[in-house]
Amino acid sequence: MRKKNKKNTVIFSVNILLILFLFLLPFAFGFEEEEIDRLKKKADVVEKKIDKSQAEILKFSRKETTIVNSVDKIDVSLNKARRKISANKSELSILDKRISKNTNEYKKLTKKIESTEDYAAKRLVALYKMNQIGQLHLLITAGSMNELFQRKMALERILEYDEETRKAFLEDKVRLKKVLSRLNQQQLKKVALEASIKKQIGTMSQKRNTRKKLLKEIRSKKSYELAALYSYKKTAKDLDQTIESLSLKLQQDNQGKKSSFPAFKGLLKMPVKGTITRFFGTYKNNKLNVTNFCSGIDIKAKRGTPVAAVSDGKIIYSSWFKGYGNMIIIDHGSSYYTLYAHLEEVHVDKKAEIKTGDIIATVGDSGSLTGPNLHFEIRHYGKPVDPLEWLKAG
Repeated sequence: MRKKNKKNTVIFSVNILLILFLFLLPFAFGFEEEEIDRLKKKADVVEKKIDKSQAEILKFSRKETTIVNSVDKIDVSLNKARRKISANKSELSILDKRISKNTNEYKKLTKKIESTEDYAAKRLVALYKMNQIGQLHLLITAGSMNELFQRKMALERILEYDEETRKAFLEDKVRLKKVLSRLNQQQLKKVALEASIKKQIGTMSQKRNTRKKLLKEIRSKKSYELAALYSYKKTAKDLDQTIESLSLKLQQDNQGKKSSFPAFKGLLKMPVKGTITRFFGTYKNNKLNVTNFCSGIDIKAKRGTPVAAVSDGKIIYSSWFKGYGNMIIIDHGSSYYTLYAHLEEVHVDKKAEIKTGDIIATVGDSGSLTGPNLHFEIRHYGKPVDPLEWLKAG
């Protein structure tokens, strides 16, 4: 176990050195040797701090790591429940429309049948009177052959219409019975769906309470918070590998294609209305006395706040990612990507083409240990860049 931890520490240190090297490279030609030496020394200090923090983080017990992992498992379960409720609500909405349609059909058929029954009653009276007089009497009292022929044709048309009305009446009765049967089945299904949704919401509420208690426990002990930080570092590394893999594939697919995304540097709108609580770059957690690196910005916002795409692009990832919850990655061309994490409701699927300002999701706390917020990143060739250099000030 110690060898594995030592190996992880070495790998982490190498990654940090690589990041710092890539960051300093563009400026290397413009600085004097003294300035370069100063920056290298500063980088060494930062690297040592992170290395020390990493060593501290690796001292946790299995219990502490298990508690942190339990939060992620609850998040996954909550996400599944949320999707199930959303699907059931959509089904319920469709069902309500069908019930409304069948109810209208039932009312129309009932009205038509009542009208036919009223007509039939009047026709019975007319037929009774005709039988009293007799059809033969109506025909022989005709003043001419032409009148006789007209009376005969009129009687035949009346009898033919009566027969058609009778058949339509019987068909309407059968249709009414079927509509009523459908309505009853749909009403029963609606009751079952509503009960299922209510139960699922109750289960979600219980899981949220359990999650809340676990988070409180994590925040109450330094060792638990350190374990959470270590978990974040691991998932951040997994994310880097995922984005690098996606980036390499897209570079092959999009060779020769140019994008207008670079032209919007400093002009992009914020993806959500809120307050930035974590900025891009290296930062020190004074409470835990550890140094860490944030590859984007965290924007605090109310749960359910709409999240918008900052530029045109194509969805290349729309799924769950451990430590980041519901996550969306958009390809903007020229190897530029934006990432949106900790989402509640996701409104887009993979491969969907989106436009600037399209609402792609809502703010949530999936995968987050700090409450509802949006984690937002901009990457170029898989490497994170400071989003504030791209977002419009104010």
